[in-house]
Amino acid sequence: MTMMPYPLLNRRIPGRGRRAHDHLPPPEPEDEGQSLFEKVVTGLMALITLYAAIIAVLENQVGVESTMALARSQSQAIATFGELTRADEQATHSLDVYAAWREAGQQLAQGESSANAAALQGTETEVKVLQSAADRWQEVQTRLAKLTPLLSDEYNGNYTRYYETTHRDAYLALERQQGAYREASDWGVKDEAYIANLTLVTAILFLLGVSVTMTNWLKHVFLGTGLILTVASMVWTERTYLAPVHITPPEAMEHFVNGEILSNIAYTAEQDQESLVSQALAEFDAALALDDQYADAYQWKGMTQLQTRLLGADPARNAEAAASMEQAIAL
Repeated sequence: MTMMPYPLLNRRIPGRGRRAHDHLPPPEPEDEGQSLFEKVVTGLMALITLYAAIIAVLENQVGVESTMALARSQSQAIATFGELTRADEQATHSLDVYAAWREAGQQLAQGESSANAAALQGTETEVKVLQSAADRWQEVQTRLAKLTPLLSDEYNGNYTRYYETTHRDAYLALERQQGAYREASDWGVKDEAYIANLTLVTAILFLLGVSVTMTNWLKHVFLGTGLILTVASMVWTERTYLAPVHITPPEAMEHFVNGEILSNIAYTAEQDQESLVSQALAEFDAALALDDQYADAYQWKGMTQLQTRLLGADPARNAEAAASMEQAIAL
């Protein structure tokens, strides 16, 4: 028996059935223009995604700076409270001692007056008793004077000078707290700007993504809008990055606090008012020389110049005071 060869599966037999794919229409040629558009948009989306990552890094950095500055502000707030409590306790104690010292002085004066009156009447025993009481009050005064610097030669009972000097560390701690808070606020503004910018970049990516789904002229509208917003976003990022953060130098704070104390002392001083005011203004000028954006220094400089007790009718000082206050308001 002769074996017939096994026919090939894909072999055509005339007049017989054809393979299924022989009936499919030829594939349509790709739209080269649409393909190029998609490639361009895809590339742009990749670059913009990288740009968004850069903004995210910048936002993270300023967020850390803002958090650290806020933490310093809170730490300084605690230090300020401690310094104020200490200074207030010291000032209150000194004032109580001063009141007792004055009471002892009155008793001393009264005892000496009574002893002098008794001496005129010739009662020697009574004079000794009264003089002994006066001496005791003199000893009380001497001991009380040693309990507080307020009664030392430096202050000589000048409570305003003593109070302001005692509170110097508290004023400085408060200024450091406010400086750290201002710094945290500036970093916070940058942080919020970067977050808003990231939202804008998300919208840009959405517009570009929509553009590749369209085949008519609207795709160019979405692409153009996305590109315009991208340029605006880049300008915004640059301005945010270059925006300064106000950090007041510690030396400027030192000069400011010195001026603040001198201004307060000058306001109640009965002598050397003009000298004290000049010293205060010099301290404020020194602070502004180190930080020309120091709003507190401008404000206190203007307030010192506007003290009517010291101002008189000096139009030049009026003008300087107005300029200082306007600068403080502007900042």
